[in-house]
Amino acid sequence: MSSIPPELSDYVIDFLHDDRPSLKACSLTCRTWHPAARHHLFRTVTFSSPRSREDFQQLLHAAPYIGQFARDVRLGKWSPYVAKGEIYKPEQLSMIFCALPAVERLELVLVEMDAVLESSLIRHFTSVTQLSLEYCRFPAFGALVGLLRSFPALERLNLRGVSWEKVEEVAFPARPNSVNAPALRNLVLAKDMELDVLVEWMLSEGLCDNLETFSGSCKHDADAIIIGELLRAAGPSLINLELDWYCASYNDIFLPLEFTVSPCTSLQTLTLNCPIDLHATLPWVSSLLSQVCPASLQKLTFGIRLLGSLDAIDWKRVEAILSPDIFKKFNTLQFSIAAWHTASQRGAEVQSSIRQRLPQLALAGKDYDGGYVNMGNILG
Repeated sequence: MSSIPPELSDYVIDFLHDDRPSLKACSLTCRTWHPAARHHLFRTVTFSSPRSREDFQQLLHAAPYIGQFARDVRLGKWSPYVAKGEIYKPEQLSMIFCALPAVERLELVLVEMDAVLESSLIRHFTSVTQLSLEYCRFPAFGALVGLLRSFPALERLNLRGVSWEKVEEVAFPARPNSVNAPALRNLVLAKDMELDVLVEWMLSEGLCDNLETFSGSCKHDADAIIIGELLRAAGPSLINLELDWYCASYNDIFLPLEFTVSPCTSLQTLTLNCPIDLHATLPWVSSLLSQVCPASLQKLTFGIRLLGSLDAIDWKRVEAILSPDIFKKFNTLQFSIAAWHTASQRGAEVQSSIRQRLPQLALAGKDYDGGYVNMGNILG
């Protein structure tokens, strides 16, 4: 295999980054292939059971150098049959964590956070730039604050279903002068979150002042109002916005007066995800689009779960708002529609119906597949 230049073999092996059987085969082929294969094999380390923790601990004991390749660490109780204490043995995890000096991404799933585990994460993973917490529970809101503050290099934060036992009586735990607030660039606040306290704290720390990408979920009008405050803080720095709008408790869903995207004058991509229920109307869609700055928007995506009729959205007004004479940089309108059995239209019918409702926008594009209107991902 020496006739193949190393830079070429490394390039080929890079294409196998998510194919573990092939990477293992490459690592055993010859010495020159071993480093590149090893780099990908140990890039992601997952602790989901006592066995996975013990296996990796033994591997580290035999070959301590492999810890330097770890960039992503996933820790979670994926199985309901695994007790918390069996995975999160603090002294053993701490020994493992200290052997992983270059971790950039940390993902915690279904973790019951305690002081010992949090201390271990904070002590060993200060270089983390991406943090994802899904359905993790903290003893107090201050514990979550302490964890987020411990990653000064944090740029991407993904929170879903995070909860805490209590909120301290004081407004928020004070940040020590020696601790720098992370400069978030990408923030996801997904479903099942208590937004009021969290967003208020984030705004007080200035965490949203330089956001470039934000994804948020609105289940009630109150959620939309809170997210509106966050968007005002982000302002012109925000480039990409995705909103999941699941306010399904009313037949007519309006945009709250307190919500606006007007401060986001640099918005280039906008994604609106929502269900269309039976007998529902969604005037909030056209109201929100009327607030978008026409000078910067390039791409608009609708993610629709169709249970009722497409007539729930005022497409005529949508087309008038998105006039090419006003939105001069706007070049992509994309739809991803899942039509349920209760929907008035299915499959090809939905595609045809969209084209009929937006005739001027369709004519302005090159074609439906690669131009102005993309009809991909319509399920029926």
